[in-house]
Amino acid sequence: TILNDRVKTRLNRFHCIIIIMMLWRLMRAHLKLLGFTILSFLWKRAQNCFWKLNGTSKKLNQLKTPGHNYENCAQMISIQVRFTFDRIILDNSESDFLGFHTGFVHPNYVLKNEVSLYYVNDDLAVFVEAPPGVKAWESKHGCFHKEAHFATAVNYIKMPTWAFHRLADEIGDPSATILIVEFCPRSGSTLLCQCFEETRRCVTFSEPCALIDFRRRAMDEVKYYRSGLRILCKPVAGMDVLMYMMKLIPVINNQKEMIQRAFPNAKFMVLY
Repeated sequence: TILNDRVKTRLNRFHCIIIIMMLWRLMRAHLKLLGFTILSFLWKRAQNCFWKLNGTSKKLNQLKTPGHNYENCAQMISIQVRFTFDRIILDNSESDFLGFHTGFVHPNYVLKNEVSLYYVNDDLAVFVEAPPGVKAWESKHGCFHKEAHFATAVNYIKMPTWAFHRLADEIGDPSATILIVEFCPRSGSTLLCQCFEETRRCVTFSEPCALIDFRRRAMDEVKYYRSGLRILCKPVAGMDVLMYMMKLIPVINNQKEMIQRAFPNAKFMVLY
């Protein structure tokens, strides 16, 4: 009985320590969120004033008109501060980053190996650029596409949605196979991605946020999936790609139907 009481006492202490540690981590995360929110508010107010003075705001407003200055419509911003409350669950957003405007570039800048699609809404398509030689989709940079994007980004590039669709039309459909993998949690999906990647002929995207979050958008779904997949499945310099593999969380509502309508030849695999 004495022994049992001692064990219970130690277990209760251990549980208390674990709970205190969890509460401390949660409090720290909320304090960071509060600090970043205040900094973001002040940063964007100052940024808007500066952009109005140097003409950047005027140019951004002009670019909302479809077809206006396509060759120079992608804005590049150098990332100075980054924060997200959760790198896995929450949707990607331009508000994850604070940075300085560095200029405007041609939309085809995002076809570089180091640039990846971050997210798209009704108005903007946002991309992130990793350091030279870093391909964020490679599993060595993170098990999830979103996590790797956030960690490796040094610049982000945003362009009007009309330019995003026009660029996708210029690229056209990929010649390689598109494989969509649905899976159940803990089914070995990450290992499957790594196996495909080891062939050196397959580009893998582990839960790309730009596709997964689209079910919450209001735009033409088929058009978006067609453009989104064309951009994600862009040619990779120095690599003869045989297959583009997209590992998505279990398909919700009519997502599968929309993908099939956008790419009738796409293949689907279910992993249990």
